[in-house]
Amino acid sequence: MTDTSFATLIDKVTTITEEECHLVPDDWMQGRTVYGGLLVAMVLRSMNRHVPQERKVRSLLFSFIGPLKAEPFFIKTQILRSGKSVTTIEAKVIQNDVICSNALGSFGADRDSKILITPMKKLEIKDTSKAIKLPYIEGLTPAFTRHFDYRWAIGDYLFLEKAVMKLEAG
Repeated sequence: MTDTSFATLIDKVTTITEEECHLVPDDWMQGRTVYGGLLVAMVLRSMNRHVPQERKVRSLLFSFIGPLKAEPFFIKTQILRSGKSVTTIEAKVIQNDVICSNALGSFGADRDSKILITPMKKLEIKDTSKAIKLPYIEGLTPAFTRHFDYRWAIGDYLFLEKAVMKLEAG
């Protein structure tokens, strides 16, 4: 069991070529597959390498096709089209010559608009350093959750009659 951080795994994506393989340690497994949130972040980081910085992800369709084991795998990306304001990229996660996941992303630059959308009112979040930290429990909590601090950020605790909450991971 290792203790490789989320940031370390994501940063590695930008330092290796598509011909080099990725490897996620077994403590990032969720059952028989790599934790999906980590995989999506790795694929998105890989896609971002191919677009100008001012183009932000506007749409991402991600399909988990089959389990991704804690074994070497590749992330192969292909630019399907890059126009004046939008780039569309496909990414495939391949392990042992099998496609385990597939993603299709659209990245676009900001554009002027006359449409005004009033943002929702921000929720008041208590200082997370003062919020109760939920524990990692070996054998009960999925292994990958040891890499996150889960704390109550908004509202009351679960199962209270007046419970309104939001769980934040960070």
